[in-house]
Amino acid sequence: MVFILSSAGLLILLVVLLLVLYRRSSVFPMDHPEFQDFAGSLDMAFMIMSADMKRILYASPSFERIFSSYNPDLAGVSWMHGVHPDDFEILEDTVHDATRHKRHFEVEFRIVGDGPDRWIHLKGFPVFTGKRRLFRFALSAEDISVRKSDELKLVQARDYEVTVGARIQQALLLGKPNRKYKAFDLASMTLPSQKIDGDFIDFFDNSDEILDLMVGDVMGKGIPAALMGAAARNAFVRARMELADETGKAELAISGIVTAAEQIIAEKMLELKTFLTLVYGRIDGSRNLFRYVDCGHTSIIHFDKASGQCWRMKGANMPIGFTLSQQYLDYTVPLSSGDILFLYSDGITEAANMEGELFGEDRLMKVIRTSSGLEASLLLEKIKQITFFYSAGDFRDDVTGISIRIMSETPELELSSRDFPQSMSSLRGVREFFSTCLEDVHSSFVNHEELDSMILALGEAAANIFKHDNPTSEATCTASFRRSRDWIAFYIYYHGKEYDWQFARTPSVEKYQTRGYGLYLINEIMDSVTVSFGEDDRVRLCMLLECRQGERK
Repeated sequence: MVFILSSAGLLILLVVLLLVLYRRSSVFPMDHPEFQDFAGSLDMAFMIMSADMKRILYASPSFERIFSSYNPDLAGVSWMHGVHPDDFEILEDTVHDATRHKRHFEVEFRIVGDGPDRWIHLKGFPVFTGKRRLFRFALSAEDISVRKSDELKLVQARDYEVTVGARIQQALLLGKPNRKYKAFDLASMTLPSQKIDGDFIDFFDNSDEILDLMVGDVMGKGIPAALMGAAARNAFVRARMELADETGKAELAISGIVTAAEQIIAEKMLELKTFLTLVYGRIDGSRNLFRYVDCGHTSIIHFDKASGQCWRMKGANMPIGFTLSQQYLDYTVPLSSGDILFLYSDGITEAANMEGELFGEDRLMKVIRTSSGLEASLLLEKIKQITFFYSAGDFRDDVTGISIRIMSETPELELSSRDFPQSMSSLRGVREFFSTCLEDVHSSFVNHEELDSMILALGEAAANIFKHDNPTSEATCTASFRRSRDWIAFYIYYHGKEYDWQFARTPSVEKYQTRGYGLYLINEIMDSVTVSFGEDDRVRLCMLLECRQGERK
């Protein structure tokens, strides 16, 4: 209501000024008793000022109360001498910009007086003559000190909440590696948003150059989400300890760890109607392998130095807490020196700019690819700065990230690649390429029967690609072969859409099936099959066979 009255009052002032211009009069009919009563009943002051904003030509009765410097003889008085020095430039720039663009303006500034500084909200309209020359300013001023005081208290309360949230996260939600590793360089960070969140990270040291790590995010905000995140983190600590006692093994299967943790916490999450997304990973620096279980979390970004591209790696499991139990699938990809792994929360990709556009995975992959030569900590710092400036520092969610740079050379790495047209006509050539690559593989690693099975699986993989992703225009795909002392990896890079390689159902023996055998054979023969998506509709299919000291597992 006050805003409507103030706008009406300013409109009256403008009309009066226009009448003055029309009549060429220097008399302002503002001293009429009825107008004075109207102006005095408002909490704000109305003013007419000279073009240089220094002389007050008229001020309503509320001026004295707001500015505490009323003088019956206002001519020649500069009211701006009371503006706080830190706000003076902002006021001048705002007025200048409004004059230049011939539009109204609003600005807030402080007035220095005998007591505490007072905050003023000033609204103004520049008035021009018929020749577009600046003639006067019509202004309204309101004392907003009480509102500013309330805002300050609110900011202080939020700062306190963020501080408490940061302490909770440091104490309960954020783990750190116990030592440094020769095989890889690692850095982690968490930037709290304006609210306490449920992001958590942790690290578990294994033997040699092997490290388990996880990034999780509990649905919801505030203290409840943070406490549930702490409970989830504790569940994984318990699961690892109990499994180690039961099995007596130093190296536990990561799918087994996630399953055991789920048994501890899933029922509680269902009762509380919440869930968590999670990536549980294992970096094996001695064999240059990365294993992971993905429970509905954000993608893992893998910069593959050999291909020079970033790839988004995902799993097929639901978040923990959706059901009481599910079968967790783990995946394994080879690593080489110069590769980068980046695990993160959605606070990074969902950071929004002023137009509401999200930062997104494509921008994140581009930053990682173009900065792939940086150390892990420097890359993390760069990502933090870019997302901070992109969102103007207004993070809606916690920003959590783990950056890993592979340092160790892959022992006895053998690499071979060949390009083919992406069409069924290349099927025979792809099979022959992989057959040639496998001819030199030692018999203790792959016997003749296994060799035939591999060629069958590779042929099925290529056939699926050419059948389901046959571009209308000419395109090429790349077949690539990598072999180390500890694994053999077969890659096919192609252009296409998302294709469900994850679930290979066992073919039915009770009825005749014409489809579904290919995926089943591929997943039965290979130790791990992963599909990753890159830039420009590029897809990477990786099929992996593992061995120990030159022999099959």
